[in-house]
Amino acid sequence: MIKVRKPGINIGELISHYNGYNRKINQSEQHLTSQRIKFITSQELNGGEEANYCFEFALLNRNFLMALDQEKLYEILEDGEDKVYVLLTESWFYIVKSFEENNKYVTQIILTLHYEYTPQAEYHENFDVQLNMMNEPEVKNWFSQIRPREEEI
Repeated sequence: MIKVRKPGINIGELISHYNGYNRKINQSEQHLTSQRIKFITSQELNGGEEANYCFEFALLNRNFLMALDQEKLYEILEDGEDKVYVLLTESWFYIVKSFEENNKYVTQIILTLHYEYTPQAEYHENFDVQLNMMNEPEVKNWFSQIRPREEEI
């Protein structure tokens, strides 16, 4: 017998809200975004490295991989069909809280992206991010794997 997971359980919604002073971003469609994401429990990266409990998303015309378990943020660079994951050491995020709300499991995240617009102009662009997943036991189990590590820090 084959056990079939509930279809779509790993699909979620990512809402981002720019929380900074850059007028150009504030007046663009990047100020408030919503996108569908696919939650990945394990993703192989460059050189055999692995990211756990992660998802890909786009923001400010760049593509990222957010690895919740390792608290690492990668920029995804594509060369044809190949993907290269570049660890962003000057950008970071942290999970504020996770909670159940009706049929959703909500995770709120603060994201800071480092941008070097010119050699004289470097900024940290701040975003409030909310990840909405289905309120299912399997989803809660995924996030329970992340939360204990987070609470130790």
